[in-house]
Amino acid sequence: MADPYLAIKARYRERHREELRERNREYYRRKPEMKSRYRRVNREARRLKHRVWEHNRRARARGAGGSFTTEQWLAVCDHFGNKCPGCGRYAKLTQDHIIPLSLGGTNDISNIQPLCQSCNCKKNNRVLICYLPWPLEGIRMHENKHKSCDGHGDARSY
Repeated sequence: MADPYLAIKARYRERHREELRERNREYYRRKPEMKSRYRRVNREARRLKHRVWEHNRRARARGAGGSFTTEQWLAVCDHFGNKCPGCGRYAKLTQDHIIPLSLGGTNDISNIQPLCQSCNCKKNNRVLICYLPWPLEGIRMHENKHKSCDGHGDARSY
């Protein structure tokens, strides 16, 4: 059941939209440092959220099923210790489809692995699994059907 307080707040915001906008504009005119401080403090979180949104948008455009949230992506990165499972380096991690969308893979979190930019570019659109099995059901079924990495970036066949 939805919280009735949230519905009341939403109706208020709808009825007083222009008044609230003007109040915010005036606040940031008086205190411009607050706007820049907010942007500076939340820059990385906004970038990450935008990357996940953009990733899901591209997958929807290709007709791939599934999506994932920023929280799910961060959980996958935490599972791998924020290291690339392909080469073991601490680097900026990118969202890689284990089974590429071009080969019929989904955009579900169970088909996503974190790879550094270098490993992701080397993988291209091949099916390479570069990790210890992720505890979600969907990934285990792919483990023995395709190529894999031994954790050092070189692929081997099963």
